[in-house]
Amino acid sequence: MYKITTISEICRLFHCSHMSLLWSFVIFPVLAAVPSNSFGADDLYFRTVPVEDSAGFELGRGFDLLTGNPRQDCVDRTVVDSHADFGPDAVTFSSTEVTRNDDLDRSLNVSASASVQGGFGSASASTSFARALHLEAYSLSYVVRASLSGKGKGLRDVVLKPNYLKLLQSKDQEALQRFRLLCGDGYIGEFIEGGEFNAVVQIHTTSQSQRESLSAAVSATISMASGSASFASTVASIAKTNDVKVWTFRRGGSGTPIAITPESIATQASSLPALVQSSPAPLRMAVFSYVTLLDDPDIRLLDLNATEAFIQKLRVELNDARDREAEIRYILSHAGEFYANDSDLPKLLAELGELVKFEAYVHDNAIECIGASGSCSETIPALPAVTVRPGRR
Repeated sequence: MYKITTISEICRLFHCSHMSLLWSFVIFPVLAAVPSNSFGADDLYFRTVPVEDSAGFELGRGFDLLTGNPRQDCVDRTVVDSHADFGPDAVTFSSTEVTRNDDLDRSLNVSASASVQGGFGSASASTSFARALHLEAYSLSYVVRASLSGKGKGLRDVVLKPNYLKLLQSKDQEALQRFRLLCGDGYIGEFIEGGEFNAVVQIHTTSQSQRESLSAAVSATISMASGSASFASTVASIAKTNDVKVWTFRRGGSGTPIAITPESIATQASSLPALVQSSPAPLRMAVFSYVTLLDDPDIRLLDLNATEAFIQKLRVELNDARDREAEIRYILSHAGEFYANDSDLPKLLAELGELVKFEAYVHDNAIECIGASGSCSETIPALPAVTVRPGRR
């Protein structure tokens, strides 16, 4: 059972998670990258950042770790060419069951910063993709990915341009903040190129026992050596009796429509090398801290560790609220599947209203925090209390 709709539904879908939809879209140029952690979290000087599209992101350009936006070109350098080899054996395929919005974010490389900003207003393609999906425990949801990548162009002999170096050498706090505003937290030193095919498959189940049996059937194909073909075949068989939604997007390649049926997933995965060979896209970029270009150890750049830790907390809280919102919306729109009492409805609606207000508060708090370049309140209100959850038939 399929229904096909348009990308414009992505906005309305936030409020209509119970609708039966199947749609597909190709990523068009979007000014967005997915910021990871600051240099102090795991590595003092280096970070690999997934890239949505190359628009605005060039070798040597500065990068703001909090917003994920490009900044000015503040370095002189030499460019080194490299040409990746995309053979058929370079493709990797994975299918993973996801049950929570936080799992979905991580599977699609949506950062904490993008996640807390992305549910409201403009957002990158993968962030909008993740926010359009409402994961709840009553359906089965799987992230399917096929990808291949290789080293692209890089930089060597990098030095800060004299006028920007003077800002740092002054060691004045306002000058350091000015430097970050202009140049960001690091520079783009290398691109990883290739292609990715991503799909999220959601299978509607009508009872707890059916969910368990279908989960076992699909899980068996995930571990098979045949990979994408086995998974696609099993899902296509399930679609004959159950409502199945498929969301897909691809990075890299051009001119070929994206699959919109379970049967086409394996074909798209296997055709990725041929598509990408002629038109690879930037998938990730290496961002190097400006500290690596400084000879003076007394120069201290802005430390964003505390801010990023707070944003990560906001992401966890926000995704917990999204999980519960999706759960309540499902119960309300599939009441016949539950042992519900008349008194449950007003309680569920009241909780839903509180969750929506909580999500808006978290979003506003995150925007303020990110816009303040790390100077923000670190107070998170408690999630609204759970009211009632009727048992499933």
